[in-house]
Amino acid sequence: MKRILFSILVLIMIAFTGCDDGITNYKNIDEIIFARVLAIDKANTDSNDVSITAAYQVSTSGGSGDPSAKKKQADVITSEGKTLFDAVRNFNSFSDRKIFLGQVDFILFSEDIAKDGLLKYIDFFARYYEVNLNTDIFIVKNTTAKELLDTAVKNEYFVSKYLKSLLENSRYLSISSGVKLKDIIRSLDKSYISPYLPSLRIKESLNEDGENDIEMDGYAIFDGEKLIGYFTEKEARGFNWITNKVISGVILVKGKDGKDISLEIHSSRTKIRPVFDNNNLAVTVSVDMSSNISEQTSSEDIYNEQTLEYLKNQQEQIIKREIEKALALAKDKHTDVFGIGDIIYHKHPIKWQGLENTWMEAFANLKTDVEVASDIKRTYITKQPTRSENIRNR
Repeated sequence: MKRILFSILVLIMIAFTGCDDGITNYKNIDEIIFARVLAIDKANTDSNDVSITAAYQVSTSGGSGDPSAKKKQADVITSEGKTLFDAVRNFNSFSDRKIFLGQVDFILFSEDIAKDGLLKYIDFFARYYEVNLNTDIFIVKNTTAKELLDTAVKNEYFVSKYLKSLLENSRYLSISSGVKLKDIIRSLDKSYISPYLPSLRIKESLNEDGENDIEMDGYAIFDGEKLIGYFTEKEARGFNWITNKVISGVILVKGKDGKDISLEIHSSRTKIRPVFDNNNLAVTVSVDMSSNISEQTSSEDIYNEQTLEYLKNQQEQIIKREIEKALALAKDKHTDVFGIGDIIYHKHPIKWQGLENTWMEAFANLKTDVEVASDIKRTYITKQPTRSENIRNR
């Protein structure tokens, strides 16, 4: 028993030996900045340098005594350096608190940074032990990442919560979606997969306070590590149809009287089928989806088989055009952001060997067929339109 107790005591002494650094580097919580959002830009002083701005939550206690006054939710701190690691370390040269990146939820890269190439910046986040690989990444369009972050900080909600809400609400339009740090690392590691990232932009506010808003604006698309263009609106939803990211959204069709009818996307599933015919490759994109009638702007009776078929055909043509528009832009840019090459690699690994080295060129000339099968399932609680003589059937 004495030997066991002695052994335990020795192990404890060994464990604490050499821990002076850990003990002496201990920080109180009020000596740490817990960054939640990072904005990465080119530095103002030297275009070859990098600027990093960190947004962190501040205490909302106290105040001016005016209950109507907005409480400050967040503050920002900016540092510059030759590299990202250099810039992060340079926070220590002027801040009385140590910056901690272990709770970062979002990383925002400016358009200029993305055009220059993401790889050298992503490398830092992939290596740095504090950074979570599930952090969401965005490209900031038409302005600096810091300016967009400053706009978000002025919002009444904490900036991280604000961006999370934008990301969650994007599912209702299906024109954007989140991409994690680990996903962009994987894309950059594969020569036949082109990266894409959701984009943000500053939107002029329609509110009385005049403060600008932030909105998600489709996707930034890349050739390798460099930004080469954007999918916006219909192109972005076309991308989501192909990549199985459509969750909800509105499709506007016309009744036979020419008035608008709103269809709400209920479900969607897409399959991509590569087919080789005598070594000639073709790809079929097959979409199977359903929708519900959410609104009509006329009193026309549309709840009959002939009219529903008329609406369904319109729906299918709209989806097909959105997909073809996204495919056409990607082919023109020679960038396979859909992961079609990855699908071929896994389904036809032998044939893929002859395509891998020239895949982007082959993709630009790839024959693609789009097939859409849809159904209109529900009309919610109304069987007949408002103002219809048949309103009694409700």
